Amino acid sequence: MLTTTVKSSQVLALLAGIVAIGDCCVAEDTKTQSLLTQSDPLVQQRIGDLIDALKAERSLEAVRRAEALRRAVEDDDDLVRQVAVFVATTDYWSEPAIGCVVVYRILDRLEVQPKAVIRTFAEYLDSENELLRGFVRDWFRGFGPPGDPLDDEYKDYLIDNLCRGQEVPSEFIELLFEESPGRALLVFNRVAHSGNAMDQLVELRRRHNQEIAARRERGEDVPLLPAVDDLPCPRMPRLSFDEIRAIRLAERLVSHTIWLKENRFEGRHLEAAAVDARGQLAMLSEHEAWWARRYAVEIMRRHRDLRLPESLSKLRQDSDLLVREAAMAATD
Repeated sequence: MLTTTVKSSQVLALLAGIVAIGDCCVAEDTKTQSLLTQSDPLVQQRIGDLIDALKAERSLEAVRRAEALRRAVEDDDDLVRQVAVFVATTDYWSEPAIGCVVVYRILDRLEVQPKAVIRTFAEYLDSENELLRGFVRDWFRGFGPPGDPLDDEYKDYLIDNLCRGQEVPSEFIELLFEESPGRALLVFNRVAHSGNAMDQLVELRRRHNQEIAARRERGEDVPLLPAVDDLPCPRMPRLSFDEIRAIRLAERLVSHTIWLKENRFEGRHLEAAAVDARGQLAMLSEHEAWWARRYAVEIMRRHRDLRLPESLSKLRQDSDLLVREAAMAATD
C-alpha cells in the first residue's frame, strides 16, 4: 500500500497520478492505482476549469468550458474515469457537499449516460481512497440523475456483467440492499425475468431452425440462423413467471406493513398486515433465489417486530456469502 500526504498548493502538479488529499492520508488499492495511471493532465485541467465556472455560476463560461471538455473526451466511459481521477486527486473536497453537487453537475451538463457512470463508479465502491469511495457512494445514494430511480440502468448493468462473464462487485449489491431493499429485490427480479426472455428466444430460435432445416431438405435455399449454443448469458438467473409474481406480491405486502407502521396506524389493520408480512418473509427466507433471501434478512434486520428467529437462524448458515454475512449482522 502507498500512503501520500500533500499540501493543497501541490495538487495541480500531481494531477498525473499521485494522490493529493490536502492534509489527509490515503492508502491506494490496486484498482485505484490503475485508475490514476490513466490521468490526462489536459482533461484534468479542463474539469477543474468547468468546476470553477459552475461554482461561480458563470453559465455562459460553463457552457464554453463544457464544450471544450467534451471535445477533449468524447467517450462517456473515458470521461467518467477522468472525473473519478479528479475526485481522487484534488483537495476540492474541503466543502464535501458543494463538491459532490458540482461534480454531479458536470456529469449532467455533459449528458453522460447513467450506465457509463454506473459501470465505472461501481468498481470503486470499495476503494481505499477515501475521497473516491465517499464520492461514488454519495452518487449512488442520491447524487445520481434526477427523477426516476435507476432501476433500468441497474438491471442493464447487472445483465451486461453476467453476459460478459464478469463478477458484479459485492459492494454494489450490498449498497442496493442497504439503500432500498425493496428496489434491490425488484431489480434482481427483472434480471431473472430477462433471463426467462432469453430462454424464450432460444426456444424460438430452435424451432425456427427446425423449420428451416425441413425447408432445406425440400430443396429451398434458406440460411440457418446462428446455433443456439452460441447465444450468450448462461449465468443469467432464471425464475418462472409465477415465482417472479410471488416475489413481487411478497414485497408489496411487506412494504404495505412497513408503510402502516411508519404512518402510525394501529389496531387490527396493522396486526393483520404484520401477520401477512411475516408469512411472506418466511417464504422468501426459504426461496431458491438468493436475492429473495437477502431481502428477507434486510427487512428482519431493520424491523424487529417482523423478525422470525428460526428463519434468521437458518439464514446465518446460508449457502450464499452475502446472505449469510447480512444475517449474522442482524443481532438481537
